[in-house]
Amino acid sequence: MATQNKLFAITVSCSELDGKMNVWLASTKAVVGPVTGDHRPPTLAPVAETEANPNTMYGITKLASEQLGRWYAATHGMEVASLRFAATIGPGKIARHGGSYSRYSVILEHAMAGRPVLIDAGADAVCDALYNDEAARGVLAALQAPALKHAVYNIATGTGFTLRDYAAAVKRRFAQADIRFAPVQKPGGAMNFILDPARARDDLGFVADADVDRIVSAYVATMELLGLEPDTAAP
Repeated sequence: MATQNKLFAITVSCSELDGKMNVWLASTKAVVGPVTGDHRPPTLAPVAETEANPNTMYGITKLASEQLGRWYAATHGMEVASLRFAATIGPGKIARHGGSYSRYSVILEHAMAGRPVLIDAGADAVCDALYNDEAARGVLAALQAPALKHAVYNIATGTGFTLRDYAAAVKRRFAQADIRFAPVQKPGGAMNFILDPARARDDLGFVADADVDRIVSAYVATMELLGLEPDTAAP
């Protein structure tokens, strides 16, 4: 309902101004749902925007928003694109989502606080993830695009890294970090996959920075800029 109300308000504004504008909706990789076949390890073939089979209420409602955007585009002549973000990394996720859903934050913020951390799930699962500033660049690219040729764009790196890769980058920044991985790991699940960023690259000129060391540095810089203390909630 909130998405519908916002789109209606934008439609009225555009009609009053007799103008046309790009509108973007924040969607999510959860729309894809659990992947199968070559999209799973070890192949990890990138997932295109045509894939949509959500199995959570979050993914289902995001898919409904995407479809609502398509309807407004067709009915009111608006240019509407839904941006499906890969996993995002940045401060504040532990408080909002809990440690078990914010392992990137748990690993880094425990290191910043000088606290040990044990990761018992998903250590070797490859996940397409980007820092929040890259997600913001993707939004800006969509807003500045001369035209939105497609209804959905993946805002993603098209590559990926594991929690072990990320932990190694954290230890390069914080040499004394005590990051441990349980010998027996719970599986990472079918939501760890790579998104195909070709549309965003070709239509929006957006290419995400996937350098793990830069992600760690950007995260630390944001924490320092905002004066945030590390959150050491359990993973």
